Amino acid sequence: MKINILPKEIFNLIAAGEVVERPASVIKELIENSIDAKASDISIYIENGGLKSMKIIDNGTGIEKSEIPKVLLPHSTSKINSIEDLSKIGTLGFRGEALASISAVSDIIITTKTIDDELGTRLTQIQDLPIKIEECGASTGTTVEVLNLFKNIPARAKFLKKPKSEEQEITNLVARYILANPNISFKYMADNKLIYQSYGRGKQDSIFSIYGKETISNLIAIDRKFKDIHIHGYIGKPSFSKPNRTYQTLVLNGRYIQNQVIQTAITNAYGDFLMKRQYPFYVIFIEMPLSDVDVNVHPNKMEVRFSNNINLYPLIFETVVRGLHQLDSEPHTLNIEQTTKEIIKDNYVQNKEVFKEDNNHAFDNYWNSMQLLYNKESIAQGPNTIMQNIDLKTGEVVFNDHIQQANDNKNIKQAKFAFDIQHRIIGKLFNTYLIIEQGDEVYFIDQHAMHERLLYDKLKEEIENNEITIQPMLIPHIFAVNSLEQNFLEEHKNEFKALGFEIDSFGDNSYKLSSIPSICSDISINEFMSSVLSDIKNFTINTTSEIIKDKLATKACKAAVKAGNDLSDNEIEKLIQMINETNATLRCPHGRPAVIKLKKAEIEKWFKRIV
Repeated sequence: MKINILPKEIFNLIAAGEVVERPASVIKELIENSIDAKASDISIYIENGGLKSMKIIDNGTGIEKSEIPKVLLPHSTSKINSIEDLSKIGTLGFRGEALASISAVSDIIITTKTIDDELGTRLTQIQDLPIKIEECGASTGTTVEVLNLFKNIPARAKFLKKPKSEEQEITNLVARYILANPNISFKYMADNKLIYQSYGRGKQDSIFSIYGKETISNLIAIDRKFKDIHIHGYIGKPSFSKPNRTYQTLVLNGRYIQNQVIQTAITNAYGDFLMKRQYPFYVIFIEMPLSDVDVNVHPNKMEVRFSNNINLYPLIFETVVRGLHQLDSEPHTLNIEQTTKEIIKDNYVQNKEVFKEDNNHAFDNYWNSMQLLYNKESIAQGPNTIMQNIDLKTGEVVFNDHIQQANDNKNIKQAKFAFDIQHRIIGKLFNTYLIIEQGDEVYFIDQHAMHERLLYDKLKEEIENNEITIQPMLIPHIFAVNSLEQNFLEEHKNEFKALGFEIDSFGDNSYKLSSIPSICSDISINEFMSSVLSDIKNFTINTTSEIIKDKLATKACKAAVKAGNDLSDNEIEKLIQMINETNATLRCPHGRPAVIKLKKAEIEKWFKRIV
């Protein structure tokens, strides 16, 4: 095996691959540099989704003339001096790859001046040409221009999205920085159009600049200190819930982050306040000692790790619940562990076959064993975290491999069946369940669930065969979107149209729905759009198809024969004929069993004819 020492131009490109994935990655690194330079005013300009040019102008401290030759060197940084610094990182950037990586895949011009310099300095690096450094007139601060991104790596450029989609990624990113830095003035322009302008006048001002006036009137302020942890910011009123998580911002020590535990704590705190497929709005800030946080987990520094003695779940949960209860007239006191215990007990008691002794005594033993099995961090994370790993019918822990097996089972196709000419109608129970004998098997059929399944399959077949009829709306439905939602709708516009939904842009940050499938003529437009926009990061066109299928299921349910209807033998035979013609599955569209099959041998075991 031969070991190669990579030349500079290759390892720079490899490093760039980790740091610079797309234009938004460049904007992220440059904004963070401006914030670390203590800028109070930052302007961002992009053209053609950042592919043609990106420019960041700040009024920060600038770079000293003597340091300019170092700025494009790999691992050069002004933010780390020693190993000890890594355990208490207080800057947004710190690794030193950013400018070197950006310059490896683009042309770059850096103009900078410190407050003590009379003239500024400009560094220019055009691909394949020597670096040029010269004096120039400049204001205090730094301007970085990035041109022709990935021009020297066409293969990388092929994987970029359309310029408008790349612009929307940047727009969403800039919004996060505005929200996370309410005391910094930001200006953001795309193709000479002003997108955002904030004035550094605090949290409400930054929220207003991103989300508008309506949002401000629907905010609840939260503010809680616990030892050296401070949690503050705003959550939305329950009535101001959103269809997806893109309206959620979490800021830790000035850094926008994503954290599943904290996110879950907030969602659980809302609990029954939220309707299905709705998510809370929030902009929450957390300050805590730098030594308790490891931000050196991932190159994008958006994921963090907390030290073992830090568990934010109960603090976040209680803070949000207290905020929500400001809407009530009476104060509430909370005990997270007690709340967890009570909810688990409610679930536990519902499964009485578990108990061999007095319920309360049995549960106390069970709870004590739970505390031994789960560490205090898991207990404090609330009931959902524990319950999802407990088999309530046995009281045993379900480990990951069992969970995976259960998930795999969901992908098994539903069984299908048909009756042959030898079948015999035995009768019916309670005018609801039909009893059919065939060979050495007996079938119990829920007449409503089965008929519902048959009607649903027929309607679904019409859609799959492109037999959808379109109904124009008398008055188009106008709705507002954020940048991610706008990008999402643009990307999937044709797919929606194929399903009968015509959705088009209608001015700044607005869209209109002007036609729908006739099958959805009585649909609630607001509920439909909330369903469509829910969890858009995991969207597939099947998401919208499923919404339509839900509507079909409801329509089939209303049209199907009901439990309690006294069907004649001829009507039962007609139902059997429909089953045979469609090769129906054994479940109704909502997932309930439509048919239960028993073998003769199973019945004979009941009567001890066989063992």
